[in-house]
Amino acid sequence: MPQRRSGGYAILLALAAAAPKEQSKAELIPRAQPLCDAPFLPQASTSGRFFSAWSSITTLLKHELVEAVSERPKRYMLTDRGRALATKLASFEASDPTGTA
Repeated sequence: MPQRRSGGYAILLALAAAAPKEQSKAELIPRAQPLCDAPFLPQASTSGRFFSAWSSITTLLKHELVEAVSERPKRYMLTDRGRALATKLASFEASDPTGTA
């Protein structure tokens, strides 16, 4: 279960909003950024390493919540498991949009 307002959380919700259409990284980032506290474009961290919320896509792919359906440009869509989780996350978001509960 991705943490609220994390990269994985935002990617799942952005893909769910566009379902069943698959999306490229360029299409996903503007839809996901408002749902995430971390930037989706690489920025240097205090350790000097670059990080972006987009790196969460690797975990989503590994856990088979998202699948890459084409190459050049790579396009992503939710799996059945990912859709179920995104629906659950969306219901949490709708019931507590500020995340205070």
